[in-house]
Amino acid sequence: MENITSNQWEFVIGPAVAIALAIGPWMFQVHAKLAVIASKLTDLCESLRSAEDDRQKLREMQMETVARLAHHESRFEQWSGQQMKLSN
Repeated sequence: MENITSNQWEFVIGPAVAIALAIGPWMFQVHAKLAVIASKLTDLCESLRSAEDDRQKLREMQMETVARLAHHESRFEQWSGQQMKLSN
């Protein structure tokens, strides 16, 4: 195998360095944008978890309210029935 001369090294390393210097800032920009997107996705996931917890709490409150309403309706019907018996 033949030794590589300094001119040959310059021919190989020069374009590689030029490409790295040209692409480097763009790569940092892309990396920064990806970091922001990842952060926003994390925030979105936390919001979705929180919304799911809130939805579950609201569903439980709704079920309790429906049960209380049914209880009040049955009591009202009983009371109405008693009032009708008394008025007859």
